[in-house]
Amino acid sequence: MEKKNTMLLTVIAVATLLVAVVGATFAYFSITATGTGETSATISAQKIGTATISTVEDNKTLTLSLTADDMAFSNANTKYYATPNGTGNKKEEKKYDIANITYTGGENGVSYECPVDVEISASGSMVTPPSLLQKGWSSIDLYGDAVSLSTASGPGVTKDVESGKISVELAEALGETAQGKKVTLKGKTRVTGGEEDPKTILQAVVWLENKNEEQATIANKDLKITIEVKPGIEACTLVTD
Repeated sequence: MEKKNTMLLTVIAVATLLVAVVGATFAYFSITATGTGETSATISAQKIGTATISTVEDNKTLTLSLTADDMAFSNANTKYYATPNGTGNKKEEKKYDIANITYTGGENGVSYECPVDVEISASGSMVTPPSLLQKGWSSIDLYGDAVSLSTASGPGVTKDVESGKISVELAEALGETAQGKKVTLKGKTRVTGGEEDPKTILQAVVWLENKNEEQATIANKDLKITIEVKPGIEACTLVTD
């Protein structure tokens, strides 16, 4: 007897949203060979639901534009934060919702862990080749299921074990050819049957600090960070603990 508990992810586009649907049947098969050369099979399928991952379109690209005054020595040790469309208070730290998940139709109380890819890319005049960013100047802080259940790995990527936050140091992660480069973090998120309300699985804060050093090169420049959550290529797995 071979037991399999899997859920596969596929991608569909609906309006302007990125939507990932978890919707395959899983079952266990009992196959018996008879004396007549025929093979019979009995299938017992368990109830499965549909999970939808949606990107918050207004927040997926966070923009930071800096003036010469922002980068003056008189503002040393000041952090500036990217905002949707580059509007709003760039001195206010705020977590922006990047992706949500909704799970419906599953068996009540039954949970799955599903792989996701968190894709990060940079554009703007700060990273037009060669990139002007130096190590320690700017970072992305990521929060939520899509990263907290994962193991951090890759250049410039670190994880705070206590909070589950993953930080991506931009200069180290993107390198000198930051423009057009995509950094992908392998993560996973958990869904449980009976949960019908959307759940935020990824939030982001993008910041750049005016250090007590020469940073005139990024004055009057802008930085755009685009973050998306997509389904991973592997199947979801049943949570048994």
